[in-house]
Amino acid sequence: RGSCHPSPPWSLEMLNSPTVVWLTSAAREASYRLSRLLPEANDGIRPDADVWILGQEFSAPSSSPGSEAEVARCVRACHWFTYRQGFAAIPGTMLTSDAGWGCMMRSGQMILATALVRLQHSRLREGSAGDAAGGDGGSVAGGSGVELPDEAEAAIVRLFADCVEAQFSLTHIALQGAEHGIPVGKWMGPASIAQVLAQLAARGRAGAACSRVSADAPPADSRRNGVAAHSPATAATDELNASATTAAEASPSPGGVAPGLRILVAMDGVIYRDEVESAAQPSRGEWEPLLLLVPLRLGLDKFSPAYALTVLGLMRLPQCVGVIGGRPRSSYYFLGTQADRILFLDPHEVQPALNLAQPHLPSCHFTRGVRTMRLCDIDPSLAFGFLLTSRACLDDFCDRTLAVGAGGGLPAFSVAGARPEYERQSVSLQREGGE
Repeated sequence: RGSCHPSPPWSLEMLNSPTVVWLTSAAREASYRLSRLLPEANDGIRPDADVWILGQEFSAPSSSPGSEAEVARCVRACHWFTYRQGFAAIPGTMLTSDAGWGCMMRSGQMILATALVRLQHSRLREGSAGDAAGGDGGSVAGGSGVELPDEAEAAIVRLFADCVEAQFSLTHIALQGAEHGIPVGKWMGPASIAQVLAQLAARGRAGAACSRVSADAPPADSRRNGVAAHSPATAATDELNASATTAAEASPSPGGVAPGLRILVAMDGVIYRDEVESAAQPSRGEWEPLLLLVPLRLGLDKFSPAYALTVLGLMRLPQCVGVIGGRPRSSYYFLGTQADRILFLDPHEVQPALNLAQPHLPSCHFTRGVRTMRLCDIDPSLAFGFLLTSRACLDDFCDRTLAVGAGGGLPAFSVAGARPEYERQSVSLQREGGE
């Protein structure tokens, strides 16, 4: 007997067809472009409260006439990575835009760019009293007052260009996520993007080391942390890594490898000092700058107010380079605080693909004011970023986190000297490169 409910004129295969996927992507791009025509939300900074941006304090605008302009300048200086369209299709898909699904990946790019810019400023200060830091139109790290020449900024931005030669391109991020079960075109969480960035950082460094030894050497990380090297996602990533290595060898300013920065992901809400030191001092050599990413869930279905004071305190630490967070299913890059509100950069805007050879630097800076949201409205899943440049910096960070924890809020994470022996065989900290 026939069913009284006729079958729909479409099937799951049709919904996943390349044409439907392309049309869906195009519709998302159009919706985000149309949103630019709407009035800007009235959610800027307040005049009656101090502002903190990436560890630096600014007086309340009402008490300091130039404070609001200084805050806006520091926000504009931070790198703003958004949805892009028109890049080469991600291997195995027809996707030429990340509109509607790449916001968490773009937030991850922003926190990493902030760490790289801060490192570059430190090197400029150490290498020159000021001559090397000049140049018109350069980038200013949040509150540092030191400009990067356009060439130095472009070298950092190229790492995030929308092409296969860039180490932290959206293509590489999406394919690395696919190796861990996140289909290309699907949204990532804060913990996932943190782990992907760490793995890409390690893979780029390993690839650079291999290319120095032998141009014919196979990829050092061909097993992909336990994922078979012949899987479709891994095969596509291998091909892209080969392209990136070739470009790095051929170009004096490649988009290939981020120099001098390691990434460690501290899972389960615990930071173990010995593992931080081991990651920053491989083979017990000199300390290498380390970006420590700490994914957390501060609440069940919504952010718990018990963590509010702690989150605000941690974002004011000098080591903090921001937070990957947002609202449910909508990621932002949090870079500052004011009273009970958080300053953020919003990646939900579609721009043309970022070119490697000549990156359009103005498109990487938000110039339309400062946006904030209430802390109580954020999603409970987020990831803190801390830049640790020396052992003394680590010591200071640990002391400051203890002080924040004593400030009345519920601790967001803990710091321990070493992982308990019973955990060492069964639980591993997700490090750059994996083991």
